[in-house]
Amino acid sequence: MFVIDRDLEIEMKKVFVLLMIAATMLLTGCNSSTSLTGEYATKEGGRADIKVTQKDGKYYGAVQFRNKWEEVELRPASRDETAKLSGTANPDIIDNALVGNGFLIAHVKPGTTGPMFRTGYVAIIGFIPAVLYKK
Repeated sequence: MFVIDRDLEIEMKKVFVLLMIAATMLLTGCNSSTSLTGEYATKEGGRADIKVTQKDGKYYGAVQFRNKWEEVELRPASRDETAKLSGTANPDIIDNALVGNGFLIAHVKPGTTGPMFRTGYVAIIGFIPAVLYKK
């Protein structure tokens, strides 16, 4: 007969729960903020005004201002938090947004809430909304 130590049994249950949480996050797309990395323009066919990068597991957003790039660290935001910050409905948000220090970038269904979301990408930088064109 195989006997498992009580402490080992508790540790195995913890590992099982963590694996279930990780699998749920993977299947529901909780880490889909990665799809927001890239370059964006505020004018169709224009040069990149906004860049979103990922380095060492962290996200960074950079905005070109007076020919200089200002960079801010970003973090993934939940769909509910994104809806609250952007004023759009939760089901309209395709990916988790990235937010940080007056910066929000989100991927929403094109045409969701009028012309503001016509391209499917939106940024709010210091309370100023911008339609984005992914390059």
